[in-house]
Amino acid sequence: MPNCQWFGTLEDHQSILQHVLEDGSFEVLPGYSDVGESMRAIRSLEGLIQLFTLADPIVHLMLMVRGSGPGPVIDRIAVTGIGAVTWRDRCSAMGCVTLTIHTPRKRSLFYSSTNTFSEVRLGAVDGQTSDAQGRVWDVRLVNRKSAALNRFIRRQAVAKLGAISILPGASHLWQDGWDLGPWSRSKTPNAVEML
Repeated sequence: MPNCQWFGTLEDHQSILQHVLEDGSFEVLPGYSDVGESMRAIRSLEGLIQLFTLADPIVHLMLMVRGSGPGPVIDRIAVTGIGAVTWRDRCSAMGCVTLTIHTPRKRSLFYSSTNTFSEVRLGAVDGQTSDAQGRVWDVRLVNRKSAALNRFIRRQAVAKLGAISILPGASHLWQDGWDLGPWSRSKTPNAVEML
């Protein structure tokens, strides 16, 4: 169960993020640091909510699974066209559950998602794989933690649109005429299956 997709509002996402912080299985990192700043873990719900105040409607988080490997893999990448500062840090997906959250915009919601690398995709032997530097990662542990998070998210659902879960806040917006991705309430009023 490496991935999960759902529609949610900021309030729905807060519930998920609070669960992630309280679970204790993850170190939460942004996908990218701010320009010119080193990567730092986010340890509070308030710190996570601040990410949603940015102009970008998409928030990328990396949930480093504790005990899955030697620690988050951070590399410094070049940034062009932003004054004198020319770098920022990027967190690798190795050992992480990728969490991509879309925030509402223009009366439309796009689905958010989790994702991890499967054992098969990485060619893991007995659940273990090595990265380019020879560091060993427990892919099976990452997938177990990802599956548990996915189950938590799916349990919050009050409706479904195909395989995509709809959380309570998103369901209310759908009822108020908001679009869910390409699905429009006015054009496809019966697309959503209530649970």
